[in-house]
Amino acid sequence: MGTTAAQPAPVPAAAVGTVAVAFIGRTSTVHMQDPVASLARQMRRAAERLPDGFRIAAWYWDVESGGTDLDHRSQTGSWEPFAALPRDGGMAELRAAIAAGPGFAAVICENIERSGRDMYDALRLERELKQAGVPVFATDEPIDAAAPEASTILVRRVKQGMAEYFRYNIKAQLWEGLKQHAAAGYNTGPCPWGYLEDRTPHPNPMKRSMGATRARLAPDPERGPWVTRIYEWRVFEELDCNGIARRLTRQGAPLPASGRPWGYQSVYSILKNPKYTGRVVLGRRKNTGPSQRPGERRMVEVAREFWTWAADGNEHPALVPFELWERAQDIGRKRGRVSDHTASPQGRRRYPLRSRITCAQCHRRMCGMTLAPTRAYYVCPHNPNNPRDAAGAPGHTRAAFRDTAAYAAVDAILRPLLSGDRADAYTTQIPADRAEADARTSNKADRLRTAIAQADTAINGLMTQLEQLGTDTSPAATAYRQRIRDQFNQRYEQRETAQTELGQLTAAAPPAEDPALITELPQALELLGDTPPDIRAQLYAAFHIHVLYRAPMRQATITATITDATPAIIRQLLADTRTDHDTNNPQPSAARKNPPQTAISVQTFQDLLPRASSAR
Repeated sequence: MGTTAAQPAPVPAAAVGTVAVAFIGRTSTVHMQDPVASLARQMRRAAERLPDGFRIAAWYWDVESGGTDLDHRSQTGSWEPFAALPRDGGMAELRAAIAAGPGFAAVICENIERSGRDMYDALRLERELKQAGVPVFATDEPIDAAAPEASTILVRRVKQGMAEYFRYNIKAQLWEGLKQHAAAGYNTGPCPWGYLEDRTPHPNPMKRSMGATRARLAPDPERGPWVTRIYEWRVFEELDCNGIARRLTRQGAPLPASGRPWGYQSVYSILKNPKYTGRVVLGRRKNTGPSQRPGERRMVEVAREFWTWAADGNEHPALVPFELWERAQDIGRKRGRVSDHTASPQGRRRYPLRSRITCAQCHRRMCGMTLAPTRAYYVCPHNPNNPRDAAGAPGHTRAAFRDTAAYAAVDAILRPLLSGDRADAYTTQIPADRAEADARTSNKADRLRTAIAQADTAINGLMTQLEQLGTDTSPAATAYRQRIRDQFNQRYEQRETAQTELGQLTAAAPPAEDPALITELPQALELLGDTPPDIRAQLYAAFHIHVLYRAPMRQATITATITDATPAIIRQLLADTRTDHDTNNPQPSAARKNPPQTAISVQTFQDLLPRASSAR
């Protein structure tokens, strides 16, 4: 009968003898077995199998997986709840004793698998012991104190190979079972914040009798709406994770799953989790081995094409549309590691255009730099002395300009939009060649559609010709069939190429522009005056300002985009112009509940002075 940790089984004393032997033991986990009973059995069998004149003088055992690398064994305190059993250490202490000169003549284990389930690690340990003159005994093998027989070695090697095969086969079967579990729409892992688990009894009678259940995800009425807001803030306002965390704290959002205050990691984990799109996903990360931290494993991201998604019909209610989730991932790649302006410590200069200026030479974001209390610049981080930078952008010149020049250039675009002349701004500042570009795009799309239609017609004609040949197997008919196949392949490739190009052209098309959006902008020239940096940064964010700086020409292309959400944000800035003002609304406006359907981009070219050489 098994025993429990509260009442450990007594371990029989080893036979009295003069030759000291060390015991090696291991049990996997506390989830599927009783470590005390397992280790007590191993100790008892080892003591009973010792030859006359031998005694166990040291006890080395661990509670961990047999697949743990030999160099990373005994790195956790998982054995501590079972300290009632005699223990002189684990595998790490055993190897240290061997290196220092063992005080024992041999080691014994219940079976060779207890030293490790990976054959490589088991052989490493056996070699280290052999070099120290210490043989390894197993209770299920013949014990020869002089030297093991060749047949014993053969059987041991076969058992070691079987142990490793058994481990990997069980892992593979378990993984396939988990994939099927996820494909059926049942949640794997912790319940995502914003959802509740709807549990049902397990269909397997034995597991059901043990209380096992399966869970589907259902929206949490209290936390679910906050998840939607997090994604809206990320996509429509391009806030960083720290900025979102601060906003959640100020608005009194429920604490994250960790129970600690909102921070970068809690927001980041929500933004990266695809389960909020309504499908359970498995396999986003994989274990690549031990990490540098004891007891932890190193996890790496897996490409999306290898994820396992819940099958159609097995979805759960989505908190975020898939398109919005995709855009949130793109925002992360676009922003990189750039923080929001609101994250600057007190007393330090804030740069309203931070993360909004790109160097045309290396396509990197330019950062703010203060050289004097009254002199600040935006500078490209390119370092010509760095081999990687030099190779990535050969011939790169110094790129820097005064912050005041950038603000003046941007304000030149925004001033007509925020004044009574906004109706004229659409015709004066929208590039004149946009209509021509749209016309070219439309004409190209028409040509591609015509090419696809012609290819379809040709393919149908070729198929008709092929059917007319019937069962004729003459050499002429055979050659004719081959010629039809060649033409079919050619037409098919032409059609697929045109279809792909048309899809790319359609996907890259800008959103439909609505001139009426300009008329909805409130008059807000006061926001361009002597406003605090954080208010100015929020204004630039509302217009999605982007600056592309060309240092050799000292010229910049500045783009402002008006979306459905822009007028509401401007009105909020006008209503409260405190320096710590936040553009959020506890209840998202109707414009923010869905992605903007219309937008207008205003673009202009400006000379940015002084010259780049003036910033050193």
